Amino acid sequence: MISKAQFNNELDIIISNAIREDVGDGDHTSLSCIPLDALGKTKAYLKENNLDLKIIVEARNLKEIEAILKEGGVYRVLIDNFNFENTQKAVTLIGGQCLTESSGGINKKTIRNYAECGVDYISTGALTHSVYNMDQSLKTVLYL
Repeated sequence: MISKAQFNNELDIIISNAIREDVGDGDHTSLSCIPLDALGKTKAYLKENNLDLKIIVEARNLKEIEAILKEGGVYRVLIDNFNFENTQKAVTLIGGQCLTESSGGINKKTIRNYAECGVDYISTGALTHSVYNMDQSLKTVLYL
């Protein structure tokens, strides 16, 4: 079992990675998910500490999805970098046992095809990859 301080540190890293995904330098979605090999420990920690948090696990292939389903207790499976055919297979395999999310390589030309696979959510970095940003500070200056 990890200490509360270690858990909080890991949680800080996960949150930081999720923020980097939304406003940062690229695709960090997978870094904000619980790794498959830590799923059992995560579930045990949540139970021992009476925490009601949703678990999202990334899967990179159908074999990992089978392992996730065998472990159970997952809120959402992030189906990462699957083609259309394997995404449909993944959704069928999951069969409503948890929510599904497609991510990786999805853009305006492919998003409809992924939606038609039956996933619950779709993530795409294409919305922000070509956007130019302007650095603006929210600092205030006090004039006396």
